[in-house]
Amino acid sequence: MERKPGRLRETGKSQNIAAMVVLEGALWALVVQFTQPFYQLFVRQMGGDDLAISLVSSLPALFALVTLMPFSAYIDTVPRKKPLVGRMIALYAVLLPLMAATPFMGAIKVPAFILLIALFNIPLLAYTVGWQSFFADILDERERVMPHARREMMKNYIQGIVSVAGGFVLSYICVTNAQKITTYQLLFMIAFVFAVLQARVLKKTDDSHVADKPKKKMMSFAEIIRMAASELKKNKSYSLFLGMLFIFYIAANMGSSLFFLYVVNVVGANEFLKNTLDFVGVMLFGVTATFWGKIIQKKGSRFTSVIGYYACAASPILLVVWNTTLGLWINYVISGLFSPPLHLGMFNDMLELVPEENRTFNIGIYNTMLQIATFIGPLLGVMVYRASTIEFALILSGVLRAVGGLLFHVRYVKTKG
Repeated sequence: MERKPGRLRETGKSQNIAAMVVLEGALWALVVQFTQPFYQLFVRQMGGDDLAISLVSSLPALFALVTLMPFSAYIDTVPRKKPLVGRMIALYAVLLPLMAATPFMGAIKVPAFILLIALFNIPLLAYTVGWQSFFADILDERERVMPHARREMMKNYIQGIVSVAGGFVLSYICVTNAQKITTYQLLFMIAFVFAVLQARVLKKTDDSHVADKPKKKMMSFAEIIRMAASELKKNKSYSLFLGMLFIFYIAANMGSSLFFLYVVNVVGANEFLKNTLDFVGVMLFGVTATFWGKIIQKKGSRFTSVIGYYACAASPILLVVWNTTLGLWINYVISGLFSPPLHLGMFNDMLELVPEENRTFNIGIYNTMLQIATFIGPLLGVMVYRASTIEFALILSGVLRAVGGLLFHVRYVKTKG
């Protein structure tokens, strides 16, 4: 979309848009946190085996890889993005009561639930891509940083509170499997209510200052692939960013599952300590998000994200070197304090580089790349672990993260002047 004449500035109108962005993001976070963290537990309580548990993670990722680029291309064909983003919210809202009803589906309840969460992931990711493009349309570059920081702050506050409260209820209040299944069903229905509220808030978010684009014809899948290659060839700076981020993201995801195994099996953290550490980490993220947003405004996203890349590289190495309870606490505190510059800086860096033409399609390329790296990284980490030791795999993850951080550091030094 193009802006109508007269650029939107830091006025009461832009501040109202920013407030709606934060509120809508909080409701989106509630939808996600009342559903995704409980998928595997729900499947287990319904009698799902290890294959079913693994499909909970892999099938949604597979569906996302197949559909993300076509959806991104489609979003760029519509005159306005807000109605389409609203339809994506409506789609995943409709699926939530069906997910809650799966325990009543008899012999097919487990495969039905896994299929539904895979289908749920499609409009959820389409919403993410559409919203990112919509967000770039309604606020100028300098106006985006703090609303996005506050949105991330709310997301992490909600993640911490829901995870602790949900874990407490499911561990200490619900005693039988039947009670736990009923609780999961209730959580999905509460998420449905939040999704309805989210759609209403999005509808009230003002985009009147954004002009309609001419409607385009939808491309075939072959044309989408050719267009992706053409966009990457044409936009050198964006392609370089994606290539470096792909390397870093694979390294980051190499240690994602290994980190959990090491914390529990080697350091000896019990479930309560692990949940407490997770809570501290996300709370520190929320507390410091606006601080790092201000740093991004002053120093830029490239400078700030480099700090986050290096802090992320230090985490698995520190875990192996200092594998005590005190070391674990310090690790989580450092991660909580320095995750915001990584996530906020990376997102704003992407929005600064993504070309105006075919913006949503290019954001789709970015999200597809992250999905591929998220799929490859854990598998690579497990392969290294099985071929050597978990300590070596974690240290290798840290070293490769540092290499990725160094690439971004060199780019920052070369472009800051």
